[in-house]
Amino acid sequence: MTPVNLISLPLRTSVLLISFGLAYYFGYGTLHVDWSQNSLETGVVVRYTRNGRPWRTFCDLDRNGKWDKWIDERAGPPQIISFDDNGDGKADREEDELGRPLSVRQTTMLRSKKTFVEYLHNPIQLLYSALAIFVYGLFEFWIRWLVRR
Repeated sequence: MTPVNLISLPLRTSVLLISFGLAYYFGYGTLHVDWSQNSLETGVVVRYTRNGRPWRTFCDLDRNGKWDKWIDERAGPPQIISFDDNGDGKADREEDELGRPLSVRQTTMLRSKKTFVEYLHNPIQLLYSALAIFVYGLFEFWIRWLVRR
């Protein structure tokens, strides 16, 4: 590798990561309330979608204005049900839809798989990612053109 390539490597890597990050962010979709339910037995339950795709259902069981339980419905079953037992807004434990506890490893693997499957089924994200690769390719050609001069 030439010294110029080594110097420009952090810049090229930054451009690639930022362009993919922006493609993922802008292609993710707009959050919409699909339906909302307020009853004495279940508390407040709200289901959200992103561009018509299921996303999450949030439950405020004790009606204190903080979500006690949320269900990750992305990319279908198995669903991850997260519980906030101490009211800090973060998940304290996770279960699958059958009520079996999930380890941190299992939860991470399921979330990774759900994110990847949702990414592949989102045509807007795929289009933005292709555009990001195209922009990066143009940037790469521009850097190489500058090096040759």
